[in-house]
Amino acid sequence: MVRRVFALGTGAFGLILAAVLVMGLAAPASAFAAVKHKPVVTRVSPTAGSTSGHNIVTITGKHFKIGGKSTVKKVRFGTKAATHVHVKSATLIKVTAPAGTGTVNVRVTTKAGTSAKVSADKYTYRAIAAKYLVTSSSYSPVAGAAVTISAQLASASNKPVPTSGVKVAWTKAGTDGSFSSATSLTNASGIATVAFTTSTIAATSYTVTATDDSSRKGVSTKITTTAGPATQIALNAGNNQSATVGGAVSIAPSVIVKDANANPVSGVGVTFAVATGGGLATGLAATTNAAGVATVGSWKLGATAGNNTLSATSAGLTGSPVTFTATGNAGALVVEHNGTFVKAYSLAELEALTPFAGYAGLFKNPALGPDAVTGVKITDIVKDALGTPLTAAQSVDVASVSASPYDKTMTYDQLVNLAGFTMYDATSRAAVPSPAGPLATVLVYSDPAQIVMPTASGPLRFFVADGTSENLVMAPTNLSVSSVNQLNVINP
Repeated sequence: MVRRVFALGTGAFGLILAAVLVMGLAAPASAFAAVKHKPVVTRVSPTAGSTSGHNIVTITGKHFKIGGKSTVKKVRFGTKAATHVHVKSATLIKVTAPAGTGTVNVRVTTKAGTSAKVSADKYTYRAIAAKYLVTSSSYSPVAGAAVTISAQLASASNKPVPTSGVKVAWTKAGTDGSFSSATSLTNASGIATVAFTTSTIAATSYTVTATDDSSRKGVSTKITTTAGPATQIALNAGNNQSATVGGAVSIAPSVIVKDANANPVSGVGVTFAVATGGGLATGLAATTNAAGVATVGSWKLGATAGNNTLSATSAGLTGSPVTFTATGNAGALVVEHNGTFVKAYSLAELEALTPFAGYAGLFKNPALGPDAVTGVKITDIVKDALGTPLTAAQSVDVASVSASPYDKTMTYDQLVNLAGFTMYDATSRAAVPSPAGPLATVLVYSDPAQIVMPTASGPLRFFVADGTSENLVMAPTNLSVSSVNQLNVINP
């Protein structure tokens, strides 16, 4: 049979028409009709898939076959060609989607042309859910408060995957605290949420983990509770102390500030003030530290023996003001400057100064010495109390508990150069013009034998003492003072 092909021309759309003539027969009309029709896509299923491709996609439409034979040359997802193209019928194609991103048109190309872009051929690439991104509405909530925990389904590269209906299980690491529910379902955006109530104890830390049946998981950043607003102020340390009058208490008073759950609160202002007793305090404006504690700088008691009080105030807090009480003890010795109180010493405080150990006795009464004694130099006491040494122009009134006739006012020359004192040999009763010494004017506080300083004479007694000789006694004896309780430094 002889076939001949004649070019008959082009149609309105540039399609080359060919007539196939078979000797003695006319060409079927369907052959011409099929060549004229472009493919049409009316549906793709599914409409979305992984960005990595490999999804099987069914394409529904028409004009995919002519006379039972495929006319499909290529199927593209956007600009990328599909693989494993199987034309099942004139209306159905199955393909394997290529890798891609975003939303693309699925278009079929046949001998007659390429399908037009339509809304029905849209295909969206989605990342594969590989994990959860777990976040909290707060990472430093007030202790006892609730936070919202969110778990977002995400790809390995942290891109959100909007998949709904996935059951998420919640667990935590940390003491106390509770979830409103053990599980939650993801919404259309791929997010599951749960309420988590924290411990009432501040500085409690947690991490929250989200998991599902596909072994996907995510762990939150650490969540640490903080103290709430301050509601309570109370004594912390330094109450019911005692000190020598005019002296500082050994423990600086402090208060502690807490929230409603008894957690210490930092950064709260506290004002201290001397209330009674006439003392002096420093560092009156304090702020609570990380432990919720605010401490006064120092507290010196008043010059009069008896009760002293200090207050600590923080406006609006229950328990404010807090009151501290201390007792001022008379002490063994008071130092004044021109009649104004400077400092008081307990016996222990005098003993803490530089000691002078030697021998003391009275020439007038050989039975009273010499005896081993320990005391403090008058000049050392004045320097410690006033902060500066005794000057040549100053004198010191050494006062007794007894009446004023027993007080002795001594000049710098007497106290430092020992002018007017003569030392005698206790055995020969002869004067020693140049004793080896060292000699010093001393307030004696210790005399174990109680020869020159019996207990009845009080804790302190003024002597000229010799640091080495066991045989020297002082004269004139009328400058000795027993029961000393005050030194008054007098300016000219």
